[in-house]
Amino acid sequence: MEDYLNEVAKKSKPLANKRLRLIKALFNHGVKRNWFRFNPASGIDYFGVEK
Repeated sequence: MEDYLNEVAKKSKPLANKRLRLIKALFNHGVKRNWFRFNPASGIDYFGVEK
């Protein structure tokens, strides 16, 4: 998952952050539904974006 996000971030950090936000939301939903015990994406930090 991190390798994928790093590849996306090479092209666009904001896009990588959007994808990470979606991945985290999907896993959080799965945890609430007891499909997963924990969110494996919870330890992944967002990419810093310069303004």
